[in-house]
Amino acid sequence: MLGLLIMFTGLTGCEPIAVLDHPLADARTARADDELVGYWKQVPDEADASIHPVPATIGLDKNNPRLHEGVFMELEDDGKVKVRRLKIPTTRLAIPSSSSPLRLMTVAARDVEPEDKTAKGYLLLRYEIQAGQRLKIFLMDSLVIAEAIETKKLPGIARRAKPNADGTKPKNKYDEIRITAKPAELTAYLKKTGAACFDKKRLIEFQKIVTD
Repeated sequence: MLGLLIMFTGLTGCEPIAVLDHPLADARTARADDELVGYWKQVPDEADASIHPVPATIGLDKNNPRLHEGVFMELEDDGKVKVRRLKIPTTRLAIPSSSSPLRLMTVAARDVEPEDKTAKGYLLLRYEIQAGQRLKIFLMDSLVIAEAIETKKLPGIARRAKPNADGTKPKNKYDEIRITAKPAELTAYLKKTGAACFDKKRLIEFQKIVTD
């Protein structure tokens, strides 16, 4: 069964996912994006046949028109349907070096994988919508974020992996990558880096389903 966290991250790679201690946007500061509203179907990943496309419906929260709500459905191995509902605050950041703003989603880790009681923090995702029909969602680049934390460009914790018990090098460089920056500090960092701190290879794509 495909976990929703794996669906968001695409190819997970070896490094841990960079998580935020503080959401960039929340129910109070979010700005809804009309282009996200609609029915979407995941574009299959030809490189990984084990990943099954997931349908999604994204609309506006009934109680807060600034906030999106997403419904994702998965078919489990026993044939049962698992439904997940996510609150999705979105926002746009103007980037001085680019004519296009960054379009960003902040998703609570506990909403992505509610079965994981240890899940904490938030995922920050960049997204693009091409011609109103193709949605691409990108995860942060873990190594870029770790380097920014280690060089004091971004407040956070980058805990390097220790050698294995037999003395061999671990497959991953880090055991934990956590951004502790407050929203204003993270915003300042993103305005300097733009899309460069997001991994172009770690993405998931959706195609809009036309219902008219």
